[in-house]
Amino acid sequence: MRPKVENKMEEYRDKGILVPQALPHNSFVKDYKGEKVVMVHFDAMRYDYFEQMYDEYFNGKLWKCYNGGVKFTHDWFSMHCQQEMNCTLYTASAVNIADWVNIHGSYDTKKWFRNIYGMEAEDYSEELEICLPEQINEYVQKYPDDTYHYFVRYLKPHPPLVHPDLHLPWTAGETKWNVEERIQRGETSVEEIVEGYRLNCELAFEGAVELYEDMGEPDNFFITADHGTALGEAGYWWHSRQYPPLECLTVVPWFEVKGVE
Repeated sequence: MRPKVENKMEEYRDKGILVPQALPHNSFVKDYKGEKVVMVHFDAMRYDYFEQMYDEYFNGKLWKCYNGGVKFTHDWFSMHCQQEMNCTLYTASAVNIADWVNIHGSYDTKKWFRNIYGMEAEDYSEELEICLPEQINEYVQKYPDDTYHYFVRYLKPHPPLVHPDLHLPWTAGETKWNVEERIQRGETSVEEIVEGYRLNCELAFEGAVELYEDMGEPDNFFITADHGTALGEAGYWWHSRQYPPLECLTVVPWFEVKGVE
């Protein structure tokens, strides 16, 4: 049973935010049969940061979308990919679990995606110990989809917030209480964490630009996100199923790329 999101529908319609029924996630493959179509999925990308940064990398059309109230990747897939996707999923190992236990029951990606290519932890970047977008791009080139339908999931800008210019590996798996304690002890600051998130957003955008160019700048190239993440709003950090449906968690971008800057 899906979570009740009716109480948010009218509020978000009034704000000009697309509601779940209007999201293109379920239909993007069906609408482009016979054409190359690529959907790039940024994990934990906030709409406001996407809006502030995208025109440094791309030009195109941006929409606000309500993600259905979910705050966890597993639940986003369960809600928006519960049908034959007719495409290949490229992702890091965290999403290759055969059965997910989530708010809807179990979800098996193998039932809905034609092929899945996942990068295992031992193949992550040795420098940063994470799966970088450029590494997922290599999988896309190595294992092309027969029908040119690509669902490419990046882990960035999801924590851990690691970047050559600012390394915050402790942000992996930290609770909001731990973050607050670190700030109070002077081990980090809100400004440092926010800058770490912004730099990780850059990693995602840079990966998407590389993929767009490597694939010949296809006409049907989209970028979206599963959920956002909290950066101190109402005292919350990161994201959790237990958090309230904050706008920074549940409003995500849907972007149609028209070219690169």
